[in-house]
Amino acid sequence: MSLEKKSSGYFSYLPVSLFGTVMAFSGLTGAWRLAEKTWGFPPYLSPLLGYIAIALFLLMTCAYTAKALTSFASVKKEWSSPIVINFFATIFMTLLLIPTVLVQYCPNLSFGLWLVGACGMTFFAWFMVSRWLSGNQDIADVTPA
Repeated sequence: MSLEKKSSGYFSYLPVSLFGTVMAFSGLTGAWRLAEKTWGFPPYLSPLLGYIAIALFLLMTCAYTAKALTSFASVKKEWSSPIVINFFATIFMTLLLIPTVLVQYCPNLSFGLWLVGACGMTFFAWFMVSRWLSGNQDIADVTPA
């Protein structure tokens, strides 16, 4: 099956960069926790945002796993793109941020997810740097980020 063909399946167009929404809600949860402590804001918003972050994390994990199982060609196409491959880091960054939400409820699970995220991010960073240094880069694909 050629990568040039259109992808099929319900999840084939789900971009990996949507894990960024989980990152945003995790950060927003932490910001509201600080606002509650610092300025006395009502204490119900940060738990609500935390539940949304956890729900989005579970939803995105299930959806992207379904994409990998039903439309692996789409995942492979994202992985082989010199631009889109950088967004795979959002998965590991999510695994580093979601424990800040979970730590109040499940400290052991939180530590386990953080450990997976830290190891995954270290490996991914090593992989990307070695890819950049060992391959011929197209100048149009080089970005400061």
